[in-house]
Amino acid sequence: MSSEFANKTEMQNLLFAEFSRIFGQEVLLYDKSLLFKKACNQSVCALLARNYTGFQLSETELDKASGERTAQSASASQRNIVGSQRSSPPSG
Repeated sequence: MSSEFANKTEMQNLLFAEFSRIFGQEVLLYDKSLLFKKACNQSVCALLARNYTGFQLSETELDKASGERTAQSASASQRNIVGSQRSSPPSG
């Protein structure tokens, strides 16, 4: 008899996405603050891309970094920055 279980991480992400959606409906301007966070992250990424050759985040990475739960995404972004700093420092 084989049993298939749901992916724990996927289920957790779906649960928190739903909590976030509900919270956004209940708390004034919460959903707008997440949009603002994404706009700020886009600006920072644009500046980093100007200074560090090869720095970029995909739309998926940007969405993950701009949501509520950003610990994993932040560490991925830091790896990109560190890698970019090693390859080409900004010209001053």
